[in-house]
Amino acid sequence: MTIRMKSACLSLLLWIKCAISQEEVNQNPLNLHVSDGEEARITCQYTISRFYSLQWYRQLPPAGPEHIITFAWGGSNTKDDIHFTLKKSEQLSEMTIVNSRIQNSAMYFCSVETNCVFVYDLFNKNLLLPRLNG
Repeated sequence: MTIRMKSACLSLLLWIKCAISQEEVNQNPLNLHVSDGEEARITCQYTISRFYSLQWYRQLPPAGPEHIITFAWGGSNTKDDIHFTLKKSEQLSEMTIVNSRIQNSAMYFCSVETNCVFVYDLFNKNLLLPRLNG
């Protein structure tokens, strides 16, 4: 087996390990109905071994999703009167609307991006950047 072929096998094995890991993102509740003035809270729990960032989106049909905020390190932030937190150590993010209004009516969802697909090819000194869909 040549050195180039060995590196291709190594890269393939690393890619497969990343692709078949048991990583999940769960949002709770899936449906939330609140009255005007009530608090609305959505949590996003993830089990991601190689976390890169977490994003929150808002969608008002028929338009596509609109990005609201991205977290990479943890912490909290408020945008458009919506409070967001990321607790990396707990693998948890929360979105809270303290005083809900009709203008807040939308579909909200989170997504998590991993960095598990960065593979350095030691034999050929190339950085391979395949991308996972989803």
